[in-house]
Amino acid sequence: MSLKGILIGLILAGSISASQAQIENFHLSLGAGAVYYVGDLKDNTLPDPRFFNLFWQVQLGYKINQYFTITGGYMKGKLKGADALGRKNPGRDFFFQSKLKDYHLLLKTNLANWWDQYYFFTPRLLTGASYFRFDPMAGGVPLRLLGTEGQLLGGPYDKPYKPWSIATKVGLEVSFPITYWLDIDVFAIYNNTFTDHIDDVGGYYPAYEDIMGSPGGAGTATYTYRYVNGHIPPASRERGNPDMRDGYIHFGVNLTIWPWGKSSGMGGYRIDCPDYNKLRNPLEQEQERQKKKDQKKMKKGKKKKDSFGY
Repeated sequence: MSLKGILIGLILAGSISASQAQIENFHLSLGAGAVYYVGDLKDNTLPDPRFFNLFWQVQLGYKINQYFTITGGYMKGKLKGADALGRKNPGRDFFFQSKLKDYHLLLKTNLANWWDQYYFFTPRLLTGASYFRFDPMAGGVPLRLLGTEGQLLGGPYDKPYKPWSIATKVGLEVSFPITYWLDIDVFAIYNNTFTDHIDDVGGYYPAYEDIMGSPGGAGTATYTYRYVNGHIPPASRERGNPDMRDGYIHFGVNLTIWPWGKSSGMGGYRIDCPDYNKLRNPLEQEQERQKKKDQKKMKKGKKKKDSFGY
């Protein structure tokens, strides 16, 4: 899907919905950042620059009220992983790279507006879901089509996995109002998927003789085992962790454009600049109010005194 087609689709969707809602609450976000894989070929979920890949995304959002915003979008990037980059399997040499296409829907909950406070930024909780597509490759070879865990053999082996899955999302975002029509949003999201094959590693080793008799033969065996010393693990030994699904984490920056000039601002409200009176110390505000009261009393007393000619 081309960027032009995505933008046209989002704009059309917004145009159709605008007739039934306040058009100024629609906004468009363009973003980029880094995405990295979490799975059997990575030691943990912590960020590691060696696993980073760039992504870009486009989103169309609608501000429901001061508490909630709903956003739909498309993200495109790459995922990669390798045994050589971790410590789990020092004698093994699995590696992969996969394209990532993520179609998502997010609910943004404005955390600032649950309290009567004012901020120069707006923190938000992000929750949602996505449909995404992937295709693990190793040196240009499509691993899914080889059936490296016996998926093409039938019998006791698993069926071939699909090149798509769904994921649940949870994350945080901090939005900074820049102008009347522009915000900058910094975000990070964890994507918990329902597949264990983003990396083509998820189940158990098949029997060596079965793999050699598969359609790919020796070629499939090369990508099924890949031990540095030529070791062939016994059948049914875990190739990955069958109880842990793969995932990915992405973080970056969005430029959010409000074409009709309604920005989220402090605490989720539209602002042009901070209201100094609302940000001042409460004691200073109380002193100012008392001073104004005293001035009014003095004026009333002066008028009353003048009316009697004194």
